[in-house]
Amino acid sequence: MVTKAEVTEYIDAQFVGDEGTAIHTYWQTNLVLVDKGFAGERLGVIQEWMSPEVATILQKLIGEAKMVKTIAKNRSNS
Repeated sequence: MVTKAEVTEYIDAQFVGDEGTAIHTYWQTNLVLVDKGFAGERLGVIQEWMSPEVATILQKLIGEAKMVKTIAKNRSNS
């Protein structure tokens, strides 16, 4: 069984990476959906889809993960 701190560390590691790493490339390189004409990044999509209410619940479950904490504080994103 893992601890809450280990889960938080794992979640943080999924979104925070130095430039040029695979994590940085995956989450922050622009995507282009040719048929929809959409360009953006995966991290931006998650930030748009995750509501502050969901982020608050996740924060209680996993702790102070960087991305989740930021979204939980953004109460005007509803």
